[in-house]
Amino acid sequence: MDNAILMYTSKGDYAIIKVNNTYVINVLFPNFYPNSHFDVSKSFLLDISRLVENKEFTKTKELAESIRKDYEKYKAYEIRPVITTKKRDAFN
Repeated sequence: MDNAILMYTSKGDYAIIKVNNTYVINVLFPNFYPNSHFDVSKSFLLDISRLVENKEFTKTKELAESIRKDYEKYKAYEIRPVITTKKRDAFN
């Protein structure tokens, strides 16, 4: 993947990144590993374009919470971590 642009961020929670013409949601998992104090960010390729384009960030927040609560359900949609190349302030 290339041309990754940070579109929206909810600090300490999740971020939405646009990669070419698709959106990726990066979700922060606090203390992901047992007996660890490390937070882990995981990237998921889900069809969230309508939510992002309509600025329905309450729903994307709920989605991030759902992913954290039921990681196994979303694990099949996990992709390699996406590194942003620039930031877009259009939604902030």
